[in-house]
Amino acid sequence: MKKFAAALSLFIALLAMTVYASDGSFVSYKGKNFIQSKYLKFTPPITVYLPKDYAVSGKKYPVLYAHDGQNLFDAKSSFAGEWQMDENIDILVKEGLMNDVIVVGIWNTANRIGDYTPTLINNEYVKNQGGNLTNYAKFIIEELKPFIDTNFRTLSDRANTGLIGSSLGGLASFYLLGMYPKVFGKAAAISASFWWDDERVIADMDKMTFPKDVKLYLDGGFKEGADESSMIKYMRDVYAKLKTKFKLKDIDNLFYYEDPAGTHSEKDWAKRGKMPLQFLYGKYDKKPTGVQFDLEPKIYQVGDAVAVTLAAQYGPYLLQTVLNPEIKAKDKKAVSAGKDGKVTCLKAGVTEIAAKAGGKNFPFQMNILPKVDGHVHTILKVSVNEPAGEFSVVVSKINDTPTNIVHQSYAAHNLAAMFALTYPVNSKLTLKFIRKDGKYAAGSDGSQFIKPLVFKANQYAEVILKAWEK
Repeated sequence: MKKFAAALSLFIALLAMTVYASDGSFVSYKGKNFIQSKYLKFTPPITVYLPKDYAVSGKKYPVLYAHDGQNLFDAKSSFAGEWQMDENIDILVKEGLMNDVIVVGIWNTANRIGDYTPTLINNEYVKNQGGNLTNYAKFIIEELKPFIDTNFRTLSDRANTGLIGSSLGGLASFYLLGMYPKVFGKAAAISASFWWDDERVIADMDKMTFPKDVKLYLDGGFKEGADESSMIKYMRDVYAKLKTKFKLKDIDNLFYYEDPAGTHSEKDWAKRGKMPLQFLYGKYDKKPTGVQFDLEPKIYQVGDAVAVTLAAQYGPYLLQTVLNPEIKAKDKKAVSAGKDGKVTCLKAGVTEIAAKAGGKNFPFQMNILPKVDGHVHTILKVSVNEPAGEFSVVVSKINDTPTNIVHQSYAAHNLAAMFALTYPVNSKLTLKFIRKDGKYAAGSDGSQFIKPLVFKANQYAEVILKAWEK
């Protein structure tokens, strides 16, 4: 009878606190209806995401403990936008790429910096803060996890218990996985603050344990701060030690991604959000299905050294960065390629390089521009909403002087074409777009669509064509 009464009271509480979303549902706990931690100054509220069929399935589910819980599901409660974690889970589950999971969003508190970090530091950026991570871990392991396992149908073993967080939350996830391997079997450290305390994490890893069946996802972006390379540098140091000291294997244990355009923001964490979820709780291809090339600089001309970043694709969402990829040039007179992920442009024109991922070579087309004194280049990507066949760029004016210069694309696909334009510095061009049948791209009012373009420096530009003349 006592068990029945307890179950009934929990059911009534769930009905009272659950707000149903389009797919899953949510339960929130805070204040008097929640545990009061003996380890933390402020007990974090939590938001629990439950799978769509939780109320009727009778099944037990894996659990993901997520830091900064107010930023996960709802933009209204977030600091600067939400992760869209529930939407990303719903999509992956519908596509059969992920199993249902319970997510426990642990809200941060006024002591966020202290709770998420292993040591106290005092420098120009952080003033006498940090060092309460051990107590935060005790809160999760000794208080929160038993509460969740008691009140929800969970798979409570380490293989089904994971962590996820970004920034300092990513640092906390990494430490908890390494320090408590009997509790947690998987984690995602997203844009993790591995810089903390002069990259102390590297030394602390000597006290950590990462079993052979662990699953760990790491990612970060090149545009995460004033020093855009620092996030990647620290992440690479951690990644290297995971492979050398702990012998973790890419794809099986470890997924690692460097986002060339990634910033330190919820927007980018939401954009990459499917990747850690699928790797930790889903299924994915073990062989690459394709690759993504990113070249820096974006516009390159004869004499330029170009850094090639390669990310191997494992299905529609997962990306694994291939560090220092071996590049091969189809025409060695056009490109000098090496084993360090860099190429040197030798001859103008369209040429092909190839890089290896998963034992397979993938090609990429380069358009090397001539070096012309007093001129600059624009690579223009033109996309269309629906297949438009072959189309060209028409320069109708240069500095208010009427012209009729037609540029053909150097590469085209069903919904996009690439154009290389070279003009004197400070030229102001007026562009139009014409199909093979003579119809021009149209604006919202039906008149010919016009794109102004100024040539101040080498640049990459994009335009989307939404309609054509009738």
